[in-house]
Formats: sequence, structure tokens, C-alpha cells
Amino acid sequence: MSVPEDGAAARLVQIQVALFGVLTGLGVLFAVASMVSAWLHWGPHGGEIRRALGPVGSLLAPAASPSEQLGTVIGTIGPGAWGLVTAVWAPVNLAGLRRRRAWARTSSIAYHVVSLATCCCIPVGAYGLWSLLRADVRALFS
Repeated sequence: MSVPEDGAAARLVQIQVALFGVLTGLGVLFAVASMVSAWLHWGPHGGEIRRALGPVGSLLAPAASPSEQLGTVIGTIGPGAWGLVTAVWAPVNLAGLRRRRAWARTSSIAYHVVSLATCCCIPVGAYGLWSLLRADVRALFS
């Protein structure tokens, strides 16, 4: 099956390339924000910085109970870890999709499947799977 390079399938791949560009930026942002948050919570000068931030600093105060501490760890490390994974994986997919490499389509599908586990990425994952599993898109990569 011959698929034109300017057809709907090619546009879907271009959208995926743009999407992975945005995801790369967001991944870096989440990773950095999580590192800063962890440093403010557990760093050696975290208390001083929280006091200097005034009312905003009280939002960053260490959790009191063990369940609050667990929530803080999960809420800080979880998004940061996914951000780091995205910051590394998304640009690889972007480069491969742009060059129409078959492995990039497979890798992008795997990324979208994994992203379904995060609540905020369900729409992105569903769209990615819908667009990359189409027969006309598959034909572009064969």
C-alpha cells in the first residue's frame, strides 16, 4: 500500500513529532520542578527558604504525619521520574518519527501505552495510540 507523503497519515505523524517536542519540554520542566521541590522539602536550607517565601513557603512545609510524608515523596518523585523519562524518551521518538524509522513508531506506541498510567497523560496516550495504530500510518513506516 503506497501512502502519499502529504496525506492524512503524514499529517498525523507531523502532529506526533510536534507533540513529542512539547512533551520533551514538559518532561524537562517536570524533572527540574521536582528536583527544586525535593530540595525545598529535604534540602539543608529548606526551612530557611520556606521562611523567606512567607505565605507561599508554608505550602512547602514538611508533612507532619507518615501518610503525609509518603504523599509528599510520591507527589515529588513520581512526576519528576516520569518527567525525566519523558525528557529522554520523547526526543528519541521525535527524531525517529521525523526520519520515518519503523523502530520510532514502535517506541512511540510503547511510550503512549506507558503514559496511559498517568492521569494527566491519558488523552495524549489515547490520541497517540489512535494515530500510530492506523493502517495508513503503519504503511508510512514499512
